[in-house]
Amino acid sequence: MIGTTVLFNEIKARGFTGGSRTLRRWRMGVRGDHPKPDTPPPPPSTRDITAVIMRPGTKLTDEQKTTLDLLCQRRLA
Repeated sequence: MIGTTVLFNEIKARGFTGGSRTLRRWRMGVRGDHPKPDTPPPPPSTRDITAVIMRPGTKLTDEQKTTLDLLCQRRLA
């Protein structure tokens, strides 16, 4: 495998205008050295939380019931 410095010098001679750091980051992505961490889902909006809390349980969708369960678990934790 060609080292980053050797590759950088070669592509720079061919007109690459980026820096060696850009090349290193690209190579890490290609090789998979540093997988991106999973980002947690965004928290529900205030409006969604209020709607779930105030609506009667019989009128909640399955998704809203799941949201309510998660909110209750967070409160207890």
